[in-house]
Amino acid sequence: MDIQGSVVLVTGANRGVGAAFVRGLLDRGAAKVYAGARDVASLPPSAAVPVQLDITDVDSVARAAAACTDVTIVINNAGVGLGGSLLEASTAQRARAEMETNYFGTMHVVEAFAPVLGANGGGAIANMLSVLSWYTVPALAGYCASKAATLSLTNAVRAELAGQGTQVLAIHVGAIDTEMGANLPDPKSQPADVVAAALDAVEAGASEVLVDETSLRVRSALSGDLALLYPSVAPSRAVAPPASTTPAAAATAGKPTLDPMSLEASGAFVAAAGLIVDEVTSTSFTGHIEVGSDHHTPWGIVHGGVYATAIESAASIAASDAVRDQGMVAVGLTNTTHFLRSITAGRANVAAEALNQGRTQQLWQVNVRDDAGRLLAHGEVRLQNVAAT
Repeated sequence: MDIQGSVVLVTGANRGVGAAFVRGLLDRGAAKVYAGARDVASLPPSAAVPVQLDITDVDSVARAAAACTDVTIVINNAGVGLGGSLLEASTAQRARAEMETNYFGTMHVVEAFAPVLGANGGGAIANMLSVLSWYTVPALAGYCASKAATLSLTNAVRAELAGQGTQVLAIHVGAIDTEMGANLPDPKSQPADVVAAALDAVEAGASEVLVDETSLRVRSALSGDLALLYPSVAPSRAVAPPASTTPAAAATAGKPTLDPMSLEASGAFVAAAGLIVDEVTSTSFTGHIEVGSDHHTPWGIVHGGVYATAIESAASIAASDAVRDQGMVAVGLTNTTHFLRSITAGRANVAAEALNQGRTQQLWQVNVRDDAGRLLAHGEVRLQNVAAT
């Protein structure tokens, strides 16, 4: 979705991240930006079109949708964070207010503007979520619950609006240097950096963007033991099979463990998959795998995982090369691999090219072909640029 020439509605546009969205959109060439706020007098001076909008008021949202029929992108930024301990008497009242704005308010805007976006070709919705969509802080429990609910809403809306071609983006970030985040500990992202990452993701057609290292770290810990996120409480009682009974554990017993972010670990994994790197540039990759019986499924054909591994490895290697001089690496977010033709042996040639390389994310296309040029598999890999550690 191109920002240049688009028509965008930003909710909560009077300050903080919302005001930064307005500036960022205008800087990128949006044809028109509607700046929504409860009190239009509170909007900072800009070239944006002021729109009176209270997202907790269904009638106010309906009036805005009727007035802004040319919108192609909706930025759901408006939100509140009231805080407070769960044990305080007024907690339920604050939590309801947070849910009314952050969850139901976002729902009202989506309901009203989905038909507008559909009539204008599909467009995009970007929902300003938080790392607290996944992680709960007791002093912000109501806010965390509202953001978790809005993440669930975002995923549901994405599936429901796919048929009309609407992109739905979830924006995750830790603390931001705004008035709302004034009492939160460092590190904090700057509003302009959050906006840049979000707009890059919109233009890349992404479904999710992890703006900072905090959101990336929490996202990666979700599949682990609860103690990874909540070390002050007892570890979860999730039970895994005994290590001695798992084939993977038996195969690696007694071997040293490598840091999964290290180059050595990446190289070992790529080598184990049989991928030979022929050439790497910042925008392309070529390599090959000599496939044989070691790569077979029980049915005697090359396992699809070989292709998925080759596709993600090719994209990761080249995308990391593209940001190496910035002290960064590229970490895969999604890998969509299509298996098109089965073979039993021979050379699988792997070729990747960059489709989009933004400041925070990259999108790569990878094809795997046999020596006759027939397409064996095709994939797209979306990656996040993160600081190398």
